[in-house]
Amino acid sequence: MSLSQIWTLKRVSDGLERTLADWGISSVQMTRRSQRSDILDIRFDGAAFDGAELFAYGSTIQLKRNGVVYFVGVAVKTPRMARSHAEGVSYSFEGPWWYLDHIVYQQDWKFLNVGGDNLAAVSQLVLAQANDGTLITTGAQIADAVSEAITAGAALQMGANDCAITVPPEAGRDLSCAEVIRRMLRWHPDVVTWFDYSTTPPTLKIRQRANLTAQSFTIAGAPHTGMDIAARPDLQPPVVVLKYQILNEDDGIDQSYISVDQYPGTVSELQPGAVVMTIDLQGTRSQYVKQYIKTAAISPTNVSWWKERLPWLNDANISNVTYVASSASNTAIVADGGSSDGTDPGSVDSSSGGSVLGSFVLEGEVPEWMSGTHAQMALVQAKLNYDMAMGNDANGNPVVQHHVNEVVMAKVMSTDLNTGWYKQLSAVYVGDPQPTDLAQAYYTALATLQYEGGFEITEQECGTTAASFLGCVLNLTGGFSAWSTMKALIFETTEDLATGKTRLRFGPAQYLSPKDWVDLNRLNRQRVQGDLYNKVNGLVTLGSTPIGGTGKYDRGGRGSKAPDTHDVWVGAPAGGNPGTYKVSVAPMQVDSTAAPQVPSNLTAQFRAINVCVSDGMGGTTQQTVLALTTEPFTPAGG
Repeated sequence: MSLSQIWTLKRVSDGLERTLADWGISSVQMTRRSQRSDILDIRFDGAAFDGAELFAYGSTIQLKRNGVVYFVGVAVKTPRMARSHAEGVSYSFEGPWWYLDHIVYQQDWKFLNVGGDNLAAVSQLVLAQANDGTLITTGAQIADAVSEAITAGAALQMGANDCAITVPPEAGRDLSCAEVIRRMLRWHPDVVTWFDYSTTPPTLKIRQRANLTAQSFTIAGAPHTGMDIAARPDLQPPVVVLKYQILNEDDGIDQSYISVDQYPGTVSELQPGAVVMTIDLQGTRSQYVKQYIKTAAISPTNVSWWKERLPWLNDANISNVTYVASSASNTAIVADGGSSDGTDPGSVDSSSGGSVLGSFVLEGEVPEWMSGTHAQMALVQAKLNYDMAMGNDANGNPVVQHHVNEVVMAKVMSTDLNTGWYKQLSAVYVGDPQPTDLAQAYYTALATLQYEGGFEITEQECGTTAASFLGCVLNLTGGFSAWSTMKALIFETTEDLATGKTRLRFGPAQYLSPKDWVDLNRLNRQRVQGDLYNKVNGLVTLGSTPIGGTGKYDRGGRGSKAPDTHDVWVGAPAGGNPGTYKVSVAPMQVDSTAAPQVPSNLTAQFRAINVCVSDGMGGTTQQTVLALTTEPFTPAGG
């Protein structure tokens, strides 16, 4: 049968339009498919298999019926055939879904090394969820994927879209726009997609079975020429049960919860055909900052406390250390206005800020993130008596210096905290929101009895009854009464323009059959809220939160007065030449009633020596310090 003159083919690149016969086309077959590319195959029998190419790869054509656009496609393949008895050339064109298959869907993520707003488009995805963490509908996600394709050059537009339910967020990577759409349509087993080619550019439509136009045919007589049909009650679930498994993390401890969405609510899930899915949802994650602190009481009247603060009191030459308790004024604990890190020791002026707290820090830090004032630098001072062995005199008799009422002092970080761990909530990452009424929506989509099979009609010309059967449901009369209202979902049509035959395939969408229920199980899919967090904030991981705080500070000394000092230049004569150091040396106080003199001709030099230092826990550690030393001398009056 020859091709009718009502059919023309237009090459869009140069506007050349001819009838199919004038092009020399021998046969034309067109297949329309839901969720896949429509395909137009044309064949030139007898054409030289090595002849010039009529339609270059990627070029666009229009197939018209009586001047009305019937199909728009992109050239994707040119099969050439040569045999001993014949040769020929064929061309395959795909409809606008081809663009969706060949454009990768991307989303904006925030990266810290990108200029401007720090956003960069990448193919790491969080589907069905907005940047603020709220769920978006399946229709909104589909529309965004189509918009992405259009921005990338896809010649199509978005039309009616019945998808409007919220589903669990889903992570993906390197997905085409078509795959994004299909992932959303898995939750809609009663929808069909097709293109309306009468618009420019073609319009993508996505409609539910209930909203499709019905096409009715009688089994007896034309144009019916063949059929097969089967009811599918096995696809009607008695109940849909969605079990959301939620994993919360609180301070490193995982807590698992279950939330059940069931429809109908009174039907048992323990029966054949029940749809039961376990869906992982990321729960809330709580991040804390922690700090361990060890404290002890400030005990200025306790000699042992002073020995821990002032390691030199533990020297073997020092003995008979006693606290002078004759007057309460001998002991002072005052707030100090210096820096908490000890770089500025401050003064003993109690008006310099804060109040002394009852304990002091032995280990760790007082966290700055704690509310209230829990740390204050304090200067603790007291008067002690002790004896110091000075060796033997010329006659071999031991010489002992008696230190009376010597003022000693220690700088400590006072606190009102007890020993233990302290923590504070630093961040909360809200988990995936749970979809509402999803079980009911999925049950409703499957509840109406489905019929599957094929139906064939033969017309004078394809397209006489309808420009496209895709986007329609099928009813048949003259058979079982149920068929007259079955609304079978047509998901594929094949038209042979030479013979006028159109074969309809109907039933559950082939990508949404029960075998795909397994794919709906989210156990092996990552829908991690951290991904959304990173997408918006540009962080690779949650990382660690710096603790910060007021550090342990424990420094003691002797002498609270401001005695006379002597300036000593070390490394060069006085004058401040480069490499010299000026050191102010205070004379050692032996007796508060006397002011011993230091000889003016001492030679001072720095020297590395080993000392024992308190470790803050009752023990000592050996450290090397740089000390300013002189030759031995005897203080005047000593």
